This record gives sequence, C-alpha cells and structure tokens, in this order.
Amino acid sequence: MEACVLCGGTRFRPYHKPPAMGGAGLERCEGCSLLQMRPMPSAAEQLVYYQHYDVLGEREPYYAASWGEHALKTPEGRDYAARATWMLGHLPQPQSVLDVGTGPALFVRLMQQHGVPVSAVELNARAAERVARERGVPVHAGTLFDLPEPAVPYGAITLWDVLEHVGDPAALVRRAHSLLAPSGWFFLETPDESSLLDRAVMATAALGMRAFADGFYGMHHLVLFRPATARRLLEEAGFELREMVGAE
Repeated sequence: MEACVLCGGTRFRPYHKPPAMGGAGLERCEGCSLLQMRPMPSAAEQLVYYQHYDVLGEREPYYAASWGEHALKTPEGRDYAARATWMLGHLPQPQSVLDVGTGPALFVRLMQQHGVPVSAVELNARAAERVARERGVPVHAGTLFDLPEPAVPYGAITLWDVLEHVGDPAALVRRAHSLLAPSGWFFLETPDESSLLDRAVMATAALGMRAFADGFYGMHHLVLFRPATARRLLEEAGFELREMVGAE
C-alpha cells in the first residue's frame, strides 16, 4: 500500500479527483493531514511530463513573456523581485545561491543584478540549456538528487513553487539540507492548501460546481502543504524554521 510521503501513514480519505486524472486524485493523510496525489506518478513519469512541459513558452504566451527582454516587468517578474528582496534581507551577506527549478531563470537574472553568485537546477533539458547559454551561469539539467556535490557548500538554496511538484518532498528537502553550508539558508514558496482561496474552491465543488476545482487541482500538483505540515517537513529534515510568511 502506498504510504504517506511525509509521515508514512497508510490511512487516507478522498479529497478531490478530477475526471481528467485517469483515476488518480488528491487524498488527505489521516495521520499528518498532508494532501497528496494517489497513486503518485513515478519519477520516470514525472521526468517525461516535464520534458514536454511548455517551460520555453513555445505555445503559452505566459511562459514566452518570462524569457523576454522585459520579463522582470511582468507580474511574474515583480513577484520574483519581491522574493529576491525578502531573501536578500535575511542573508548576512551575498552568498552563492542555487535556484532549483529555475524555469525561465527570472530569479537567476535578479541575483545577477544584485551581484550574487548563482547557479541553477532545471529538470527540462531544453530550458536548462537555454538558461546556461543566455545567462552564462552553471545549470544542471536534472534534479537536486543527481546534482554533483559542490566543491563548496551553497550559502542558500531556493525552491520557488517547486515543492508541490515533487513526489517525495521529504527526500528533496533532506537533500537540500545536505548541500548547504552549516550556516546556510533554505528559502521556499509553495501553495497553502488551507488558504481562503483553496477553501472557497472546495466549497464550490461541494455545491456541485466542480469545474473550477478540476482545473485548480491539476496533475502537476502532487503534494499540497499547510503551515503545520510544512513546519514538520522542514524540522524533520534538520532545518530551524525562522519565518513563515502568509501562514494563517
């Protein structure tokens, strides 16, 4: 039986199962309350999925704009600028930063503007090659798990909207911890499934209006956290939680 990816429990209750997901759906662990996809796609299936994901913006204008000259002036660019300001306000001094799941590399561009040494990890091989070529930074085409050990541990690792796409988030966070310097920092952003928006989406589904929830909880979101489960994840990986922004 497939166990909870956070606590190892085996008791679940259904949460939401969109018709397009081929029988898979989000279920809540009765042990720790984590929301997760069941059955969980394999690592190989996830790799294939993200090689075909339109990170390069060949079909989606949203992603195309993120590669453009004025990408940092888009709403997405401004969001990344806010993250950069928040992160740099916590670091005692500019340090080497590893941006995991860099996509169009908006965060890499911001670190370069601030003079911070930066490298990246990107699962989509074509996007990784393009970032390395256009930004002139080291980019590992793959995952944090197969990233070669750095000669010097990283001063900071960032996961912006990545954790919810990972089938084994506990292993990923432990791996990040192992790659950081003893005084290193770990920054992440992930959806809060206990937010007012999420509760409103599920309320409409309970009233029979399921279309919004079917799109909101797509196959690409494998694990969804709330403040309590996020805290547990980080602390069990060895991190000391300093700040949680946006938690209710």
